[in-house]
Amino acid sequence: MNIVNSTHLNSKGDNTQTVQFSPQKYRGHTLTILGVLTELGGLSTRQISDKTGIPVKVVYVYCSRGVEQGIIYRQESWGFAATSLGLKILSIAPSSYSHNTKVTQKQHKPNTITTEESRTVNLTSFSKREDLTEYDKQVVEMLSDHYCRTDVKYRLFGDHHEVGETFKIPESELQQTLRHLKEEGCIYVLKTPMGWKIGLMKGFIARLKEA
Repeated sequence: MNIVNSTHLNSKGDNTQTVQFSPQKYRGHTLTILGVLTELGGLSTRQISDKTGIPVKVVYVYCSRGVEQGIIYRQESWGFAATSLGLKILSIAPSSYSHNTKVTQKQHKPNTITTEESRTVNLTSFSKREDLTEYDKQVVEMLSDHYCRTDVKYRLFGDHHEVGETFKIPESELQQTLRHLKEEGCIYVLKTPMGWKIGLMKGFIARLKEA
């Protein structure tokens, strides 16, 4: 079982501390709740339940446990939000995790389940584009692979050096590569208190699935 070092916000979401954790031990409802908190920010247990279909009492148990583990923190005494450690766990969730989250009727049809098949994307046409550099393609290929394995459209990075190392792009080419992919509507880049968040645009994913 792999052990990872991570510096993250504490259970209050403010001070940082360095801990060792094993991403493999987090699964099921924990990853589902972290996914919702990541996409939508701070939420009450009722809101989390409405988004995931998990009973409110069960949500509360998992959120309270998450606070103790440092992956979730209470937000202004009324709701919960993911810490940077929680985001890190979600971004490197094991490939065996298949985000089978039942969603409410307001979002999709009743009992719709996200399957690995629905996350399959076709990069054939994208890879053949002559207006893209090899670095452009590397970023999209790695983000697409991460999405297909984990159902998470983004990855979280501590700084631009980590971004370059992960995507294997020289620092001199990094900004131009990310800028070009943003202009093409392929990715978004956000600077958050948790670090750099780089992910695939929903519309771009839809185009890849239709290709």
